[in-house]
Amino acid sequence: HNITHELKTPISVAVTATDALRNFSADADPDRRSRYLEIVETQLTQLSTMVEHILSVSVEGREYKYNPTVVYLQDVISQLTQGAGTNTAVFNIDCAEDIRIMADEFHIKNLLATVIDNAVKYSEHGDKITVFAEMPNPATLVVTISDTGIGIPAEDLPHIKEKFYKVDSTIRGSGIGLAVVDEIVKLHNGVLEINSELNVGTTVTVAFPVEKVAVEPVVPIVEEMKVEENE
Repeated sequence: HNITHELKTPISVAVTATDALRNFSADADPDRRSRYLEIVETQLTQLSTMVEHILSVSVEGREYKYNPTVVYLQDVISQLTQGAGTNTAVFNIDCAEDIRIMADEFHIKNLLATVIDNAVKYSEHGDKITVFAEMPNPATLVVTISDTGIGIPAEDLPHIKEKFYKVDSTIRGSGIGLAVVDEIVKLHNGVLEINSELNVGTTVTVAFPVEKVAVEPVVPIVEEMKVEENE
C-alpha cells in the first residue's frame, strides 16, 4: 500500500500534463509545449528513482535504510510544485535558495510530495497553497505547507495520522499518506504538527534537526507560480 501511494503522485501529474498536450493545443505554443514536456520528464525521473529504491529493497530483503546526503531544499520544492496544481492551485514558494541540509533525499521528497498532493486534493479553484521553509537556527529546519482549501473537521483531526483513515472517501487516495509522512518525520527525529479549520484551510508544519547545514546569508526568494487553467 505504501509503495502504491508513493507511485501514484508522479504518475498522476505526468498523465495530467500529457492530457494537456493532447487536448489544449499545446503544439501551437512551443513554450507551453516545452513546459508540459519538462513536467512529464521531471515526474518520470522521480518515478524511476522510486522504482530503483523499491527494487533495491526487494533484492536486499530488508527495510530501506536512512541514507543522508546533501539536499538543496528549494530545488526539491520547485520540482514537486511544478505541475502539481494544474487545475487548481496558486502556489507561493518562500525558501532561501541556498538552504542545504543533510537528510535522506528520497524520504524528504516523499514527505513533501505527499503533503503538497493533499493540499491540492483538498483545494478548489483559485485557492492558494504556500510552501515556506526556514532555519530558525543552524541546526533546525522548519517547513510549513498551508492551503486555503476545504479544511478538516475537528472530529477528524485526531485520526488523520492513522493508516487508512480518510476524511472524505470520495477524494482519491488510500488514506495512508500522512501515516507515511509521520514515519518519515520520526525517522529524522522531527515533529509533525497539523492544524486545520473547516472551510478555512489546513497548515502542516514539519520541524526536524539537520546535520552539517550550510546556508549562505541571502534574502529569501519569493516565487509565485500560477499554473495555467485548462481552457
